[in-house]
Amino acid sequence: MNENNQALTSITFNEDGHEKTIDIKNVNWAFEKGGMLYVVENDKKIYTFELSGKDAEDIYESLKKANPDMIVGALMGKRIGFEKLANTRDLGGIQTKDGRFIRPHRLIRSGELHTMSKNDRKRLEKDYDVKMVIDFRTEVERVYQPDPIMLQAANYHVPARSASSLDSLAGGSRLHMFTEMLRHAKETMERLYEELVVSEQGLKAYRRFFELLLRQENGSVLWHCTQGKDRTGVATMLLLSALGVSKDEIMKDYLQTNIYLKAQKDDLILKLKDHKELVKDLDYLYDASAEYMNIAYRCIAQNFGSVENYLHEGLELDDEDIEKLKDRFLI
Repeated sequence: MNENNQALTSITFNEDGHEKTIDIKNVNWAFEKGGMLYVVENDKKIYTFELSGKDAEDIYESLKKANPDMIVGALMGKRIGFEKLANTRDLGGIQTKDGRFIRPHRLIRSGELHTMSKNDRKRLEKDYDVKMVIDFRTEVERVYQPDPIMLQAANYHVPARSASSLDSLAGGSRLHMFTEMLRHAKETMERLYEELVVSEQGLKAYRRFFELLLRQENGSVLWHCTQGKDRTGVATMLLLSALGVSKDEIMKDYLQTNIYLKAQKDDLILKLKDHKELVKDLDYLYDASAEYMNIAYRCIAQNFGSVENYLHEGLELDDEDIEKLKDRFLI
């Protein structure tokens, strides 16, 4: 792999005894994983090169000089550095069990959007080319905290659960209402994860989620609820399962929410200074818990036998739909 100190306009290498050159202008995405540099052309052809001690960031800088439109790096479900969106993440770079990767700037999971800054909105519109927003919240939550308008993006309301006491979280509930909710938080959350995957409301919502994903050919799709943890977490689990991501990787992605919502949780702990006995209940309400996601998996297994059967029978996806999703969102 040849490079210079200014910019990488091309990459020349030997393949099966023949010299081959990649024009950087034809490269769509470059990222590093496990000491290897992955270079993806516009036609989704992938090349890999050993970094051999080279700094990936320096290479990215050189590549961007030659092709400013190129996407560099892979967030793999980690938070995007927005100003006001604490739990908005690009799934690009997550690897499937068969070795493929989710394409960047195509699948974005998020929490509430009403806090976004002007710069955040510009980045979502320009850098991430958001064409579709799927809102899993109830009508009550949407009235309290409506999504900002993004002119290029269609916004779809797909409520994944019925209205409940949890809606008051979006409305900034009074302390006495909040403390009462906390006393029943564990039971509420366990019941929620069961209902999300087997209730008619949940099944209808996630069927619609996949229907919309299959419709959107270009740009990125963003889906969200209030915290980006439960309804969004289950939706993401189902999508990653359909794309062939392992259960361990799915759980890793799900649990990252705890890192990104820690500041919000710490603020609530301060408000509970006179009710310290309820802090442990705040964990039940605010944490992404492997126990909760395993309730969803267990309910799916009990009612459908497997996640694969759930996708086919519960969400009415056929093999062609699954292949279309993989072709659209994987490389």
